[in-house]
Amino acid sequence: MKAKLVKRSNGRFDLYKIEDVDQLNTIASSFDNPNGKLSLKNCEAIELGYDLDELAYEKSWNEDSEKGFINGAKAILEILGDKKFSEENMLKSFIIGVFTDETSDHDFEFTELMKDLQQTEWDVEIVMETCSMNPSDLDCSEIAERPKLDENGCLILKRI
Repeated sequence: MKAKLVKRSNGRFDLYKIEDVDQLNTIASSFDNPNGKLSLKNCEAIELGYDLDELAYEKSWNEDSEKGFINGAKAILEILGDKKFSEENMLKSFIIGVFTDETSDHDFEFTELMKDLQQTEWDVEIVMETCSMNPSDLDCSEIAERPKLDENGCLILKRI
């Protein structure tokens, strides 16, 4: 099932099912929510584009410290390699730097510009699992798939 993950200003993540252009329905949240729970760690991994714990394990398993360090540094360069500014971002920076006078609040302008550059929405997919069609399994009495949950009962998401 495809959905949209949104990061709020208070650090909360919300997951929305998009039924039509004008209607968003909340599926789950990283804060208390009766509809479903999201793992903060899973949401942060989607936001960053990587899970540091998994990356550390993957890059250092059965390696000496020097080789593990080199592999980790290469992984970081790969992750950060696509973090580039658009022409519009550069133009805004130039305008702020050149066309504002000395009395302007450059810190405020820079902070606002950085907020514009930060992504706050991601297209995600809820990981599903096939369930038995056993009538005694109440969650699966009418459907063949259901959302897969982690060990804490949170939905598992993957970035699209």
